[in-house]
Amino acid sequence: IMWDAGYRMQVREELGMKREIDEALKRKIDRWIEERGLNEFGDSPDTVYIGGTPLFDERTGQRKDRYEYILERHPELWGL
Repeated sequence: IMWDAGYRMQVREELGMKREIDEALKRKIDRWIEERGLNEFGDSPDTVYIGGTPLFDERTGQRKDRYEYILERHPELWGL
């Protein structure tokens, strides 16, 4: 079985082992986004989102933190 980083992060969260996203990591993520010319969510700059943001799930009514969203899509950034 191949376990990717996103799956490992999901398992950690389900077990209550969620990692903290500190200010230093946030700055590194913001720099990573800027260096690659991505939008504020770490996606291609021409990405269009239903509802205008990927942070709100219209099915559940739940909002997600921007950095949590980015790290779910780019789990390799935990290693910055």
